[in-house]
Amino acid sequence: MWINRVILFIAGALSTLAFSPFGWWWIILPTLALLFDTWSSQQPRQAALSGFLFGMGLFGTGVSWVYIPLKVYGNMPAAMAVLAVIFFVSILSLYPMLAGYLQARLKVFSKPLQLLILIPVLWTFCEVLRGLIPAGFPWLSIGYSQTDGPLSGFAPIGGVVFTSFITAVVAGGTTLFYQRRNLRSKLLLGILVILTISLVAKRIEWTEPTGPEFIAAAVQGNVNLSQKWQPDYRQQTLENYLQLSGQTNASLIVWPETAVAYYQHEFSESMWQALSPKNQTLIFGALEARPPLTEGADTRLYNVAITTCNGSRQIYRKHHLVPFGEFLPLSDWLGWLLDYLQIPMSDFSSWEGPQTIDCGNDLKLSISICFEDAFEEEFRQASKHSSILVNLSEDAWFGDSLAPHQRMQMARMRVLENAKPMVRAGNTGPSAIINYDAEVLAISTQFETTLLEANIKPRTGHTLYAKVGNTAIIIILLLLACLGMWFERPAKSKENE
Repeated sequence: MWINRVILFIAGALSTLAFSPFGWWWIILPTLALLFDTWSSQQPRQAALSGFLFGMGLFGTGVSWVYIPLKVYGNMPAAMAVLAVIFFVSILSLYPMLAGYLQARLKVFSKPLQLLILIPVLWTFCEVLRGLIPAGFPWLSIGYSQTDGPLSGFAPIGGVVFTSFITAVVAGGTTLFYQRRNLRSKLLLGILVILTISLVAKRIEWTEPTGPEFIAAAVQGNVNLSQKWQPDYRQQTLENYLQLSGQTNASLIVWPETAVAYYQHEFSESMWQALSPKNQTLIFGALEARPPLTEGADTRLYNVAITTCNGSRQIYRKHHLVPFGEFLPLSDWLGWLLDYLQIPMSDFSSWEGPQTIDCGNDLKLSISICFEDAFEEEFRQASKHSSILVNLSEDAWFGDSLAPHQRMQMARMRVLENAKPMVRAGNTGPSAIINYDAEVLAISTQFETTLLEANIKPRTGHTLYAKVGNTAIIIILLLLACLGMWFERPAKSKENE
């Protein structure tokens, strides 16, 4: 019995190889198939434990990078940071645990429909739930494994949610292939149909060019976090970014999150002039205090992206904040933890309401800061009326770990979902310029000072996913599950007779 549990844990750990930077998209199919095969013959409590062990393997290897910001930048003792990571991984593992428990409790499905409908639907629902509560952490949803895989054509149809469902269906079919020899020909035909649909969807031009091609640039400053916030170093950092930007005639230039380590009210007129290049659009990360920082004032802090174009200044204020990194959940109870960790810039406010950046000439920008691009539904809503996607990031918090590469993979999935090009600038990288079909036109090496350039075209229009969103996909999956139950009724009645 214990050997089977170890195998499930190892299967979960191996599943991390399906994601970036490894990119072995195919490995998620046999590892999930092993889990689903185990589930199909287990009672609820056993299935719940199996799901939990698989989750501990997956998240224990895939998001172990959480240790770095806690230990290196949060000043946690090593032992406490390890315990915090174990606790965090355990929380994430409750979601596959829930999927396993529920599929075992619902006995209305035969084995084929259990593996092809019930388990994939429940797995997908639990992934969606993980992206919503307690604070939302959608990392390692299995749909991301297909960003460069054969099922990526489903992204513009139903986003990462539907891609996860289809991936789980194929994994369930793999399980059934070995369980039922009499169904093998039908299963192979079904997989062929799925692959054909994905291939056809990839060839569809979901959006169309809305303006001439132009040069876009992403500037990677590679600024050490230990220096970034030091008052004596801020001006030097700004000058370095200005020098790099002066080397390009790109129409659109993007700097990383908080590249300018000043509050907006601290900008001098000469700074504004330097940050407003003629005939170019510049987007840079900074900070904002509303009202400006004064003694005794009730000030709200915002993580912002400032755009200067056509002589105007437009501000995007971050909406989805990083829990414990940018705000403290349950601050009335956990305020002591913020004081203990002493993480810099960790008390921001979230901005509510629409934020449109329009620089004219078909340049309508959808801006996201840091891991806001991990939340596909929010990203979809913000990107509806844009022609270019922009992301400003600060991945130095994660060091040389899996996290920056996983974030790049999620950014590329956002491109597939919306079929619009993206310019992504990170302080330590990787930074990238991504075409509307998720082809990486230019990408930087991590921990190097870099200026990236590539030609892109603004795009207009919507993919099917951009039109319908997650709600419609979830309703469709529910209807599919109900339809499966309906078709099972005659079979169950005959068995009872």
